[in-house]
Amino acid sequence: MKSTRCFGVFIFFIILSSILQTQSGNAQLIRTPGEKQHYLLTVNLNQIHSIKEVGARYDNKKYNYVMINVLLSNISKDTLKYLNMTCSWNEAFTTSNKAIKIAGWSCDSNFPTVYAIPPGVSKTFTITLEIPKEQQTNNFRVGFYLIKFRGYSAFLDFDKFLHSKKSYENCLLWSNEIPIPK
Repeated sequence: MKSTRCFGVFIFFIILSSILQTQSGNAQLIRTPGEKQHYLLTVNLNQIHSIKEVGARYDNKKYNYVMINVLLSNISKDTLKYLNMTCSWNEAFTTSNKAIKIAGWSCDSNFPTVYAIPPGVSKTFTITLEIPKEQQTNNFRVGFYLIKFRGYSAFLDFDKFLHSKKSYENCLLWSNEIPIPK
């Protein structure tokens, strides 16, 4: 029953977005370095916590699970409105090292939502990283796909983003360098 309702809500947003897109044009995404300078992504290196080591899984590798806090800061004079999912918001994150993954979870109700961060305020995301045990060298960064909300047609852009993140690399904000925890 829940999945049918969620699917219905999703279809509603797609239809609403397509109607509004014909009226307002495509949503604008962050595309210039000048616009990115108003937002900051940081990881507090003093708050990195190893959770556990996991033995062989489907790929016969051992993994360390590490929790980090990532802060998305709005250092502009305007409220930042951006799109993300209600439950699987971790999908908006990536790492500079493709061997290091952002751990996910299952969701019962998951749809695009507009979030707001007032000027001078930060939002903290607690993320679990999945790091292969043999990956013990090199620093890495965490990235966040910042898709600004500029009208309801942005929901169509967000749906495209979920299916092809590669074309949205211009929207990536990168954190400070993170050493791989031992």
